[in-house]
Amino acid sequence: HAKAGRDRIGIKPFHYVYQDAQFYFASEAKGLFPVLDGGPQPDEEMVLAFLSYRNFTPEHAQHSFYQSIRRLPPAHYLKVNRAGLKIEKYWSPDLTKVMNFKTKEEYAQKFKEVFQEAVRCRLRTRTPIAAFLSGGLDSSAVVSVAANILKEKATASLHAFNFYSDDPLIDERKYAIAVAKDAGISFNALFCKTYDFNAGLDEFLAQIETPLINTSRNVEPYEIFKEQNFRVLISGEGGDQIVDEWGFHADLLSRFRLRELITKARSFAAEYKNSMLDHLRLAVLRLVPERWLYLRRRILKNVPPSWVKEEACARLGFKEKIFRSHPKPRFHSHCQSFTYEQITNPYGTLKLELEERVFA
Repeated sequence: HAKAGRDRIGIKPFHYVYQDAQFYFASEAKGLFPVLDGGPQPDEEMVLAFLSYRNFTPEHAQHSFYQSIRRLPPAHYLKVNRAGLKIEKYWSPDLTKVMNFKTKEEYAQKFKEVFQEAVRCRLRTRTPIAAFLSGGLDSSAVVSVAANILKEKATASLHAFNFYSDDPLIDERKYAIAVAKDAGISFNALFCKTYDFNAGLDEFLAQIETPLINTSRNVEPYEIFKEQNFRVLISGEGGDQIVDEWGFHADLLSRFRLRELITKARSFAAEYKNSMLDHLRLAVLRLVPERWLYLRRRILKNVPPSWVKEEACARLGFKEKIFRSHPKPRFHSHCQSFTYEQITNPYGTLKLELEERVFA
């Protein structure tokens, strides 16, 4: 028999095919194409979910965009023997664990400790470490903490990279230089050439194997890292999804801290250059029971889109699946719930694994 497991978040990919009592697995879906009868065919349900504004259900965590090729979900392991294939979950967050401190300063200190440990875990190497440093809050926090940790135990050197273009509106080098100087690390500003978006598109799509939205196609920085033999890259990517505002606003609303909510929403609106009402609306939607949200979809009839073939939806029972209410873990705050959804939804984990594999 054989056993296999996947990491808790799902960054490392695991694809497999189980047919005719034969088990095949690979990191990339294309590695399994030769064993498919009739070659690779699209998984229509996944395609429909993607086209329906990425309305994936928890069951889709086991699907790929190809028929018969399955993905082992995050935090699961599988066992294969003569009796068949069995998949079980080995980890889930502890919902009973609650931190109660008396002051905001104590919460801030606890966050700092967790954040420092998270960065420390990514520095376990003796080779030079590259860091994306835009000068924004996320990357600056990661780089500053990493620099302090490496000063205490100099196991590797840290090198900051800032990539700029010929657009002065997005040139943030002055902020990145200030952070690097304060951290006492080397700083490298590299000009990224403006290129034709269609250049190399076919090769890129073949590499990622699936539809994907909002992934960077600027591979120039990664080629530079490979040339200079950097094996570890840290960045502030995804910070918005972990330290978020949507869940926080919903928590303020649910606790009737309305004055603070208005102040925060107005501040975020100024930062994002949109309406304060947009932020308040999202806070309200976080409080609406899920079954009501599904009812709203049914009434508006905007999922799936009108241009998706009704015949395909009916044949696959697609509407029933996406309109079905799916139980979710009940966290103690909307912040926790929102963050958990961001890092565990099927499309989110797919994006994480693809971006790591494409730019590894």
